[in-house]
Amino acid sequence: MRIGIALFQFFPGRIGGVAEYIERLIPGLLKVMAQDDELVLCGNHENLAPFDSLNDPRLKRVLFSWSRRWIQCLRLADLILPGSLSSQFAGPLNDLQLDVFFCPQQSIFPRGVRARTVVAVMDFLHYRCPDQLSGVQRWTRRRKEEHFTRTCDHAISISAATQADLQLFYKVPAEKCSVVHLAGRAPQTTMAPNPVPPGTPYIYYPAAAFPHKNHPRLLQAFRRFRESHPETPARLVLSGQTSSRMQQLLRPHAAAGDVLHLGFVSSAEVAAIYAGSQGVIIPTLFEGFGMPVIEGLGYGRPVCCSDLPVFHELVGDAVRYFDPQSIESIQTAIEDLFAARVAVPGTAKTAEILERLNWDRCAAETYAVLCECGTGLPTRLSP
Repeated sequence: MRIGIALFQFFPGRIGGVAEYIERLIPGLLKVMAQDDELVLCGNHENLAPFDSLNDPRLKRVLFSWSRRWIQCLRLADLILPGSLSSQFAGPLNDLQLDVFFCPQQSIFPRGVRARTVVAVMDFLHYRCPDQLSGVQRWTRRRKEEHFTRTCDHAISISAATQADLQLFYKVPAEKCSVVHLAGRAPQTTMAPNPVPPGTPYIYYPAAAFPHKNHPRLLQAFRRFRESHPETPARLVLSGQTSSRMQQLLRPHAAAGDVLHLGFVSSAEVAAIYAGSQGVIIPTLFEGFGMPVIEGLGYGRPVCCSDLPVFHELVGDAVRYFDPQSIESIQTAIEDLFAARVAVPGTAKTAEILERLNWDRCAAETYAVLCECGTGLPTRLSP
């Protein structure tokens, strides 16, 4: 079977959890594929570069010479004429004689591809938290989704919560849907030096500076905590994509130095930050999945997170929940983390979560869906 993967919108370091998903999925697929399968990566030099080190005769790279700017233009144009302009991808893709074509980012979804098509669905933020996006952002998301839900052969949702939304908002039949959970970064024993200065206990929140990540309430809650407990040494550590709005939010904390935003950090540094923290706090208003919850538990840290259905689906009672709309509720979670009042789940429970939510399993289940869709036959995945 020939499996094509669309990497046209894959720009490492710019798309957070989706980038992690793609970087983990491709080597994972190579581990479980049959020897007579082929995995065909489609993209430009920048899209394909992260996989240059993969040496496997079953891995093929097909270079599309279009620049990032031109690809972005195609993406925008497809919002007006869904799939029409990116149909110029279809000819080269059809020449590859693919059995199944997988779009892991639901971004560019060209018309005219003869292979069976599978798309990964991340979330429905624009329906669940419409006030967190502009009118243009809501329109573009819906326009894109209307196209791929109508034309794809199968949709992989990254959680049962996302699949429920897919069926609710777009009436996609159950037989056209599958749930394949993602994972978090596996705990690392070899770590880089911790970029957080030593000496002050800290809690950690890794998240890009998107509105739904709820940084303003978190910072307000942390400031109130510091005012109520001036004698307690404490620091809030943030990482991920920043913004001008985030810089404004951080200015009141600059003099005290009790909030540290590290920007993008390497995987080895992330491991060190988790391992050295007092705990992990995740006040997000909405998630399609939620990698930091799993990663925090993997490093044996107590985790406090928003009371969202997807987190209950993933980790059950292994974490402490709070109301992300309430500054008082977030402040209580902060106090409990620094006072060590949040229980760490037992080894057996953590092991069960990590076994159920890991990248090898994600790749194996994705491969099973691609086989079913591409061949119409039961998966060839070995038990």
